[in-house]
Amino acid sequence: MASEPRTYRYNVKRRARRRITYRVVGLTIALLCLSPFIPFFMGYGKGHIIGLIFCGIFALYGLYIFAYSFSNGMYDISFVFNEDDFIVKNRKGENTHFYAEITKLDHIVPENENVYSIIHMVLNGESIIIPFTLKKSTCDTLYSFLMEKVTIEDVSADPEEKV
Repeated sequence: MASEPRTYRYNVKRRARRRITYRVVGLTIALLCLSPFIPFFMGYGKGHIIGLIFCGIFALYGLYIFAYSFSNGMYDISFVFNEDDFIVKNRKGENTHFYAEITKLDHIVPENENVYSIIHMVLNGESIIIPFTLKKSTCDTLYSFLMEKVTIEDVSADPEEKV
């Protein structure tokens, strides 16, 4: 009797308020730190070069925060784990990956395991983090399913060494 194929779905919800906050804070930092450049370019404050360098660095950081608010990690992500492959759906579309592509798989459980758990996967150099807030049993079930599907070879061992 053949067993029915298992499929797991998990959605990571992101709030729009978080994106908006990152954008407002990033632009505010950038504008405040770029404001000392106005008198400098008008010919005043020539002796404050060190302060302008620090302001420029902080302005770049503010622009980085603003640009980060448009990344995939700030939007909802859906995972569909099938028997042979898994699908990652985000705002830019969906990507299908196979379990053979996973080079590293970790289950991160903090000291107070009932608060959150994390599954960390590395796919050909790309890191995927799946957070589980207040869903330890879901995380454990999905991790055990992934451990059944993933075979990770130990590349640190010498291939000529026979055990």
